[in-house]
Amino acid sequence: MKAKKYGKIVSIISTSTLGKPPSNMSDYVVSKYSLLGISKCLAIEMARFNITVNCISPSFIETNLTKVLPSKFKEISLNQTPLGREITPQDVANTALFLLSENSNNITGENIVVYGGQTIL
Repeated sequence: MKAKKYGKIVSIISTSTLGKPPSNMSDYVVSKYSLLGISKCLAIEMARFNITVNCISPSFIETNLTKVLPSKFKEISLNQTPLGREITPQDVANTALFLLSENSNNITGENIVVYGGQTIL
């Protein structure tokens, strides 16, 4: 990317880096905060090479990790989402496609939250 003087880096983080972190997940939360920190640093360091670095923080998504959670948790999460629908892997993919496209050439160092309005910041 440096040699070509162009590139785009997108990291997937989590809404666990917003507000109060979830309990009993410190290793997960720390890894996500670390990725956010290095992404912000790289955004500054790589800007002179025309390389953008951004993050996506999705909220609850149905994955193998979350399939084991009680249905009541999923119901509560959905009820707290103003758009009233679950975040899908496709929602995250669409955001990544935007960040990887030329439409985002002037966006770097950002963390786009994909959460259906769940915790309006």
